[in-house]
Amino acid sequence: MAVVVLLSGESGSLPPYYVLREELTAGAASDPLFGEEAHEYAMTHALLLSAAVAAGDHDTAARSQAWLSADAVAGGWGMAWTWDPFGDGSLTEAGTPFAITTALAIEAMLDADVAGRREASSALQWAETAWTDGFYWYSLAPQDAIDTPNVSAMMAGVTARLLDRHPELFTEQERDLLTDRITASFAHLAAAATDGLRWSYSAAHDVPNDLSHHVYILWGAERARDAGFAVPWTRDEAIASLEAYDGVYPRDAILTEAMAARTGSAWEISGAGMALAFAAEWGGPVAEWRQRTMSALDLAPHVPRFVAHAALGLSLADRY
Repeated sequence: MAVVVLLSGESGSLPPYYVLREELTAGAASDPLFGEEAHEYAMTHALLLSAAVAAGDHDTAARSQAWLSADAVAGGWGMAWTWDPFGDGSLTEAGTPFAITTALAIEAMLDADVAGRREASSALQWAETAWTDGFYWYSLAPQDAIDTPNVSAMMAGVTARLLDRHPELFTEQERDLLTDRITASFAHLAAAATDGLRWSYSAAHDVPNDLSHHVYILWGAERARDAGFAVPWTRDEAIASLEAYDGVYPRDAILTEAMAARTGSAWEISGAGMALAFAAEWGGPVAEWRQRTMSALDLAPHVPRFVAHAALGLSLADRY
């Protein structure tokens, strides 16, 4: 059931981040992508930690940081269930670190200014064992060594930020390796982009990225740019690329049945929320993306890891 979120500024209402926080800290929940079994998910806590830091919500930040610390495994963060991310019959076992989840968790630890040797060790493990021909793997499982631009961009961008903020955590040789991986990853992304900065979801799925995954690519690139790395497209081009989206997918995309089913779903929330977060950080029509996020929250079903993207966007936007 959709939850009506009161707009910040209405008499007697809380800012939207705080309304969503109550929902996101309610404990384990089911996820329609993974079945009815209830879990808490590292992605949700990572986004909530980043949102809480931006909001100055120290208690929530401390709780999510503690949850993430307890949930970490060698190589990063994953999920508590086994699934087949590419639908090719190869199962990725529960507990396997995933690139996007690990990148968001490291990003959150950097936001909270608590990133240290655990995060550095994870970044190195990915660079040494889960990077091939210009891209980071989808997970640390060998069968997931599939070029997926959004996860590779986020891992490269967060690694760049970690390297910039904490060079002391790495040896000179390790810094050189990470620099090479980051630079090559964005060169590979630039070579794969089509006009208007478009990428297919993965080498195994030749369909356009939904909005949240598109923003992950842009987000990773801007983190790398802010850390001093050259990005083969401009920030203005990145901001302009979002204009193609008036829903979950670009307005000119030819939708499969599965893609069309995401209209009006939780994907509306994560997409608009992540675009709002990007605009609040690096430029773009914040008010427009804020309104689209609020509309999605009112109309679409709520799933914690999707709603957490909206919490991040609204928390960052409330700084304006």
